[in-house]
Amino acid sequence: MYVYKGAGPGTHWWTNDAQTASGFVVGHAPRNVNAIIRHIVNYSWPSPYSSFSASFAAASAYALVGPLGPAAPDRPGWVYEIDVALAIDLGAKFIDPAREILLDNPYVGAPGTIPTFHNGGQDLILGIADPAVHRKVLVNPPRQPGPRGHARPTGPPIVHNELRAVIFALRDAEVLAISDVPAACITARYPVD
Repeated sequence: MYVYKGAGPGTHWWTNDAQTASGFVVGHAPRNVNAIIRHIVNYSWPSPYSSFSASFAAASAYALVGPLGPAAPDRPGWVYEIDVALAIDLGAKFIDPAREILLDNPYVGAPGTIPTFHNGGQDLILGIADPAVHRKVLVNPPRQPGPRGHARPTGPPIVHNELRAVIFALRDAEVLAISDVPAACITARYPVD
């Protein structure tokens, strides 16, 4: 099995080739579910995790744009390919972030207290996964009938960071390394534009 990491123009792993450096290095910070959520939703640094994708297509999407703008033939983004079995043999450790978040859920009360629940419509997940295309579902308030058939506004849908993190992780087929991933595990670096 392989995992992939996209590096868009101007990102750290675009400027610094992980194949010639020491591989992918994680920061030294406490590891817990809150750190996973922070890493996925806000990308905090230093992070005790490094993000990879089980999907070449998802990694390519990240490689196509960066702080220097979109990838182009004269300035391609890069997708790194990592051999997972070799990485594990060399001491790397990986986790499934969606599983970690869902299994750690201490909320067992009413549905309103479970952070992966929401009060939006059925298209809310599309809005979270791709807000550029489906933004309206994140700002349009869900409507509830009020007295005499008048709808009462309830504000924008409630979306907790746990739900965002799970949706982002599933959208990106995300795998997190909880340890350094040595350069020897990188089997290829593909240009994309």
